Amino acid sequence: MKMNSLHYLEKPLPLAQQVAGFLSNGTEGRFADLSTVQVLTSTSGAARRIDQALKVAGAKSPYFTRPMQALLPDLPGLASRHEQEAAWAITLGYAEPSLLLPLFDNKQPESTNERLKAAGILCGLCDQLAEAAQSPAAIRITDSGFDDSVRWRALEQLYKIYLDRLAQWNRIDPNEARLAQIKEPDTSVQHLVVACIPDLPVAVERYAQQLQERGTQVDILIWQPEGVTPSFDAWGRPDPEFWSGCPIELMPNQIQVAAEASEEAKGSITYALKEAPAQNCGIILADPKLDNPFRTELWTRGLQAYDPDGDRLIQSQPAVIAIEWEAFRTNRDLRTLRRLLELPAFIQSFKLENPLTPEEALAACDYLLAETVSATLEQGQSAADIALPDNTPKKVRYARSRARRLLAAVQSLLKKDGLALVRQIFDEASQVENQAADRVIELGNTLAGSPAFADWPEGFAAAFSRALRSEQLQRAALPEEVALNGWLEAPWLETRELALCGLIEGRLPGTIDGHPFLPDSIRADLGLSDNDSRLARDAYLLDCLLRSRSGSKVQCSYSKFDAEGNPNRPSRLLLRCHSKDLPQRVLQLTAKQESTKIRPRRQTDWRWRLPEEKPLSLCKISPTQFKDYLACPFRFCLKHILTLDAFTPAAREMNAATFGTLIHHALESFGRIAISRGEAMLQMTEDEIRTLVLQAFAEATEKQFGPKPSPAVQIQMANARTRLVAFARVQAQTFAEGWLIVDVERKLAAEDAQPLHIGSLPLSGVVDRIDRHMESNAWRVMDYKTFSTTTDPASKHFGGASAAWLPEAEIHLATSKAWIDLQLPLYRSILDHWHRPATDTQPSSTAYFILPSDPYETAIRPFVELDDGVNPQAYPSALQCAEAIVKNIDQGIFWPPRPFRGNWDDPYAPLFVNGTPEDSIHPETIERLKGALS
Repeated sequence: MKMNSLHYLEKPLPLAQQVAGFLSNGTEGRFADLSTVQVLTSTSGAARRIDQALKVAGAKSPYFTRPMQALLPDLPGLASRHEQEAAWAITLGYAEPSLLLPLFDNKQPESTNERLKAAGILCGLCDQLAEAAQSPAAIRITDSGFDDSVRWRALEQLYKIYLDRLAQWNRIDPNEARLAQIKEPDTSVQHLVVACIPDLPVAVERYAQQLQERGTQVDILIWQPEGVTPSFDAWGRPDPEFWSGCPIELMPNQIQVAAEASEEAKGSITYALKEAPAQNCGIILADPKLDNPFRTELWTRGLQAYDPDGDRLIQSQPAVIAIEWEAFRTNRDLRTLRRLLELPAFIQSFKLENPLTPEEALAACDYLLAETVSATLEQGQSAADIALPDNTPKKVRYARSRARRLLAAVQSLLKKDGLALVRQIFDEASQVENQAADRVIELGNTLAGSPAFADWPEGFAAAFSRALRSEQLQRAALPEEVALNGWLEAPWLETRELALCGLIEGRLPGTIDGHPFLPDSIRADLGLSDNDSRLARDAYLLDCLLRSRSGSKVQCSYSKFDAEGNPNRPSRLLLRCHSKDLPQRVLQLTAKQESTKIRPRRQTDWRWRLPEEKPLSLCKISPTQFKDYLACPFRFCLKHILTLDAFTPAAREMNAATFGTLIHHALESFGRIAISRGEAMLQMTEDEIRTLVLQAFAEATEKQFGPKPSPAVQIQMANARTRLVAFARVQAQTFAEGWLIVDVERKLAAEDAQPLHIGSLPLSGVVDRIDRHMESNAWRVMDYKTFSTTTDPASKHFGGASAAWLPEAEIHLATSKAWIDLQLPLYRSILDHWHRPATDTQPSSTAYFILPSDPYETAIRPFVELDDGVNPQAYPSALQCAEAIVKNIDQGIFWPPRPFRGNWDDPYAPLFVNGTPEDSIHPETIERLKGALS
């Protein structure tokens, strides 16, 4: 047997230049024309950098390929990965249960997606066996104390069925073709160069041996910077026995320990960008989980991350549209439609005389989901077709109109499949989107034209989705992009500074734990890389990286906790120091790290600006809006003046507003019937009240949701009926006490002939109910509340003294408090406005009529603290506070923002992306919001 030639690359030059130097010069200077040379590299980045170096030297490029790709012959009928998975999935679907039981126990795959997922695992297993020049048809396992023969026999039988399935499609399994190539290699390869691959597969070794026997020259290049001990086998693989314990010269100042992933990202990026432009800095992520924290940190610096392996196709608009549109055509789920509407390109497919903007389309879908509580396209269409009453507000009519236009646009597209829609939308898109669209269409057409899916059409959609999710698009990096490289790219980077990140156990060295078929104990016997060989590979590479860069040009880091908060263990390679230094190294790696995490600040000049053309003024104000100003004047401005409404989430059930509105409709209907009876209403019984409110509620819900609401809505309707039954009980008691209903849902309009002003602004709003006592003539104004639990009005109107950022909001009761809501005091003001002078001579009170979840807690809760006999200063204080707010609005004062106190996420949080309000809002806008420019 011929011996291959080993060549050690020892020069203090970038590795790609050394490989290019060997290829272009050789020992005799005869390799300038490299077109007949096949070069194997461990990564595509290595091939790219070697090729660039060769072009500088003026050499003709060789043929670059990855190790296992070199074994794949150029044959017609090679099965694609998607066809392999389809063949396995069909095999699993028709196999005898006795064959599946040893492999899957009692969790046998049943659905199409489950079978394809299992097929992917089996394809991966076959790929690994091929690296050892083996296949499931003839597995060779020596006695290692690991008896799994039953499973291997079952797999062997399934594999033969799988191969037969491929043969029916005139397809050849790629790994079988590789095994045949090893026995009879392609002799057109005149010169094979293995370019510094520290984990060359056994299959490639045997292929190279066969080439040597047939006269092909084989050269093995080994990276060996000065000081690295030459401990390798005949194919350039590091010797596990030597590299399992040799010290690695790593200085303490080259190790950075971070408390969490975000801090590791911050420190490593700062180090890498210190002396290098973004496009040329050297960042290595040994732990792929660091990808998101690093991308986030780059984004805060105004930079973008670049993946050398390519952008994921599934993250492109064409891929998402292709998948989601097919899903929507099948399930008609409005939540799926909403995800599509979030893609700007999808809206372009609508052909309407009166086009919808993206914002309008989203609002229309949110209306169908949240207001009509429709789950499907058909339910949405039914809800949109329900006739609206004549007194329906314009806002609701407009929302219904938008919903109908959206539904019409979507209905017109349903005949198009996902590929046709992508073709229509991206016909004239940007170059990047066009490339993605072309690849989506190409993949779809390839799968559609495959005999696999002619035989198995029901698997097409799931297979297409898997194909899109696994595909990556190659492109060149942009100047502002920073490459996030994988561990095996590290030797090939030419940057002076190198940040090696994520050096944790399980990632560096990479370990194989719990493989269902190939546990570590049998891998070496099979000829596969095991944990020992991976440890040797990674120890050798780390040693080379440190020795090839002088001083502190390499920084190694790890974070004690990952992005999900799970603890990490430092890589054992960081402990490869001399025994005398080990105690100090352990202390360094395990010392407590204080987090300095603060809200990310985007280091750009972007600042939010007020629209210049928008005047900061109101023409009227409602009682509920005062609460918003007291909570935060800035958000008040966004919501009520700029009308930047909070995002409405998609839902399958009634939101709180819809739920409360329907109950209000039922109570309003009952109230009007009671008023029509005059004093006779006091004779109404609990049964009669219950019948009336439940009937009114049934009519309101049918108008809102149609005759067949979704199951979730039906549950909420039952909850509402329980509250209304409890209302009947309390209302019967109220009638028995002599309280007459005088007004329900009465509107105070700013345009009234005699409007009620608070300061300069007319007050507008709807009062739920006004009662008058038959004997005492006392007046009471009430607001219906559907809180979860019974709550006193005082707890909703008063906050702690610290909330009084507006001086007029402070009020002194038993203790110092602050007004945080003025609703009931302003309702009392409206009551006085409507019913003077009667309210001047008789006491007026305010209350909540609460209908909570627990029907036994249903009650009328008076606002005792607002009564003149209890706190005579409370009511005047509330009016004074209201007038101060209106004065601020008149002066254009909407600054500073107050901390957000809501139960959910702040809907305006994106405006504070730079951290503090002062760093996020343009200085001119701040001055304007302070009232300085009004």
